[in-house]
Amino acid sequence: MQQTSAIPHFSNVIENVGEQEGVEITMNCNFRAFMWVVDVIKISTNFEGDPSRQEEDYKSLSNSEKETYMADRFSEINDENCLNKLVTSHFLKVKWLYERIWDFYFGDNLSGIINACQISLTNLSPAILSDIARRVKDTQLEGVKERRDKFVSNVYRARIETTLISNSKSIQQSKKS
Repeated sequence: MQQTSAIPHFSNVIENVGEQEGVEITMNCNFRAFMWVVDVIKISTNFEGDPSRQEEDYKSLSNSEKETYMADRFSEINDENCLNKLVTSHFLKVKWLYERIWDFYFGDNLSGIINACQISLTNLSPAILSDIARRVKDTQLEGVKERRDKFVSNVYRARIETTLISNSKSIQQSKKS
């Protein structure tokens, strides 16, 4: 089976699958967000490994064309779908895409995104929660409406935990010196 590093999560899942073997992967995520992530990866890798691509008809994209296609895909991000795309890229371990979504939209629009979210964020990845705690200013959190899942409280809890861990490491290092 062809392995790809474009989606590290899948690469890890299929690393021991033989060339003649099949594999079935089941995911529980937002389908539209998943397909968006796959489309962006296809663009970024110049559609490498895409079986729908006809080799004889295929022309490699220039960097300018890639950026135009990427800009088109990123222009689709809004308050209602940004969190799904962020979570999906994080789950699939596509770090560069996760970071680009942060930089492009999520970091500046947190309150609108969270306020538009209709599902509970209780089970939001601790790593994403930690990133929010580290990167988002208090003024951004002030715009988040009170939620039953205590999202803002969880962000502050993550911020405190991160600070305590950092302080603990600093104390341990100073004791060694």
